[in-house]
Amino acid sequence: MKRAAAAMEPDGEIRSEFATLLGKDLSKIGHIRKHDDAVALLDVAMAVTGKNSNDAGKDLRCVFRRYPELQQNMLKFKFPGRGKRDTPIVKLAKVIEIIMLLPGSTAATLRLEAAKLIVRYLGGDLRLIDEVRHIRHVQEQLALQERI
Repeated sequence: MKRAAAAMEPDGEIRSEFATLLGKDLSKIGHIRKHDDAVALLDVAMAVTGKNSNDAGKDLRCVFRRYPELQQNMLKFKFPGRGKRDTPIVKLAKVIEIIMLLPGSTAATLRLEAAKLIVRYLGGDLRLIDEVRHIRHVQEQLALQERI
């Protein structure tokens, strides 16, 4: 079965967004496979934990044992290439939720930043308006993907 060309090409924009989100240099973010508006969960786990695919996969299985509901809306996709298996893929909003539960300092830092952001929001920090306007292109992209 042929796969769409978009699934075969690395997505520089998604790597860049993950590098920004995780506070890492782009060179530290490996290939993140993407299909339509979903990303390969294992690739993201490897970027977050800094572990190889086997160990990052163990971390994901541990998260799913604790939180089985996270597997809802998870799809499987066979990316092109020899010997490839069905790979769990999820939409970006679900990826963020899963990242928050992964072990390691990168996920811990992201949890801390998310907590700070919630406190700023609840406290009515108006500087958030300018920050949101600055990254509007990302929000527009995510909104478009959610509608599809």
